[in-house]
Amino acid sequence: MSSSLKSTLAAVFIGGLFVAPAIGADLDGPASRKTDRADATAVFWGLNGKEDAYFLYGGAVHALNGDLASEGYLLRGFVGFGEYDYRNSGIAGGKVDGDIVSLDASVGYQIFVDNMRLTGYVGVAFENNDLSPNDPGNSTRGDEVGVKLQGEIASVGLAPWHWSALASYGSANDSYWARVRVGYEVTQFIIGPEGLLMGNDEYDGQRIGGFITLPQLGAVSVSLSGGYADVDGTQGDSSAYGSVDFSTAF
Repeated sequence: MSSSLKSTLAAVFIGGLFVAPAIGADLDGPASRKTDRADATAVFWGLNGKEDAYFLYGGAVHALNGDLASEGYLLRGFVGFGEYDYRNSGIAGGKVDGDIVSLDASVGYQIFVDNMRLTGYVGVAFENNDLSPNDPGNSTRGDEVGVKLQGEIASVGLAPWHWSALASYGSANDSYWARVRVGYEVTQFIIGPEGLLMGNDEYDGQRIGGFITLPQLGAVSVSLSGGYADVDGTQGDSSAYGSVDFSTAF
């Protein structure tokens, strides 16, 4: 499998769903050496943050047929932890600190059509929001379990252009997350704009910014992104955001 395709199939799986700032996923990376070995598993991890909030995450996707580069069933798992705070004049001290734990497991199926990879997942998600002091008016507090749906579409083999779109919905707290990226490859760097929508029962957020995918560091793909996050609700104030995301396949 070429490292370009390996980057695509490892990194695009990063897209996830949670309440804290949304995680990013890089696109298919620059082409370099070839290998005949099929990759069965993609692993991803990273850090995302803005004013008043951050999120750490990790996860993996496994192809049941042993080859991420072919049509077939996928298993996906995700775990994340973050902290955030927001103002509430009705609470003693006027400020609420929140901790979030997010877990999900899903099964998916991917197909390749022309120069596109299309994937859909369905699974179950768990979310816990621990608020201090307790905010009785925040409907997301405590434990929630629900159905999670996720769809992805990404370019494959269209260098120097690279693009992807991902969207997720979880019935736990009516959480949603969506992101679109379009990139152009320049001397093994992929650079371009990104736009994101995210939220749940208690907040809505929009982000506009840019990203850069670095030349592969051995088997690891690295993507950096940043821009401006507009937030309305319980995820802190509007501010700049930034993220660093890693992925690999084996």
